[in-house]
Amino acid sequence: QEVRTSRVRPHADFYCAIALMLANYGYGSWRAAQSPGETVAVNVLLVQQNQSQAGRWEALRILNNFEHYQQTDPATAEKARKAITGVYQGFADTTKLFVSSELQKKPDLVVWPESALPFDLEMPEHETYFDDLLSLGDFSILSGVDITEENQPRYTGAALMKGKYSHQQLYRKIQLVPFGEYLPLRNVPGMELLLGGVIQGDFAAGKSTEPMILARPNGVQIIPLVCFEDTIGRLARKFVRDAPQLIVNMTNDGWFLQSEENEVHLANAKFRCVELRRPMARACNTGVTCFVDALGRIGKHDTLRDPKTGSYFLKGALPKEIFLPKNPIMTFYARHGDVFSISMLAVVLGAVSWRKMNRRV
Repeated sequence: QEVRTSRVRPHADFYCAIALMLANYGYGSWRAAQSPGETVAVNVLLVQQNQSQAGRWEALRILNNFEHYQQTDPATAEKARKAITGVYQGFADTTKLFVSSELQKKPDLVVWPESALPFDLEMPEHETYFDDLLSLGDFSILSGVDITEENQPRYTGAALMKGKYSHQQLYRKIQLVPFGEYLPLRNVPGMELLLGGVIQGDFAAGKSTEPMILARPNGVQIIPLVCFEDTIGRLARKFVRDAPQLIVNMTNDGWFLQSEENEVHLANAKFRCVELRRPMARACNTGVTCFVDALGRIGKHDTLRDPKTGSYFLKGALPKEIFLPKNPIMTFYARHGDVFSISMLAVVLGAVSWRKMNRRV
């Protein structure tokens, strides 16, 4: 309109907006170009079995009926035993392949997804299974697990093992999935009757936000985030320490089949890397298994994907050597959390309240 009437005037709001955009771009480019300084290398192997949620439930059903089969039908019991073994063997075989291969760098850390063990970690057969696997090399296994200890609540979370099954570090998941891992308001009259048969028992929520410690390389810490915990910034920041750290997400998106949810979940997870300036390794049951750098970027070869179809839904493994800064940045968000957004909310509420008060006057 001003151009048509030859009455063009400066617009401070437009100039300020452009200036802020340029300043943001310039600052981001400058920070992205900075050297991370001295680093420590960690070789990570992510394993994805592409097991459907229906397959996992079938494995649980077989286990629950295994003793009955043994007593009534030996032939069926043998089929059930093989089916149970098959659930685990895929992860073991893939891990052995890369640990034993002369063509790959030996992994320091092997990550299995949330749903890797369909049965509780304390299952007696697990000791022999992991002792045999861990004896193959000088590496650690991090896997999603369910934890059932004597005289303790039942938890879901992750286990880090090195050398032997008994050498464990456990993480108990803090942010549980409502209607999946616990029934909200279970004690409200009628809730148990309505949904108690579907969700028969609740997991307890963990409390510790201490990182896991890798035995090799010495001093490297793991920020364990299970399932959708990698979408919750206020939780992830509590694990941040002044040490070389790697965020590791173990999740099972098999619930959502081959829908866009898998990529939406990844898009949310990237922000944890940006907020905390820590790289991330994501081991998923059905996709998207990948590596994200400390600036939220995914390299060309850092995603497990079928080269022919481009699909994320396949069985395989993804290795990568990650370089972690020995003295990583402690970001404003890592130190102070959501104080900025809460302050802005307070300003808006204050301005609205002030305006209403002035109208009354």
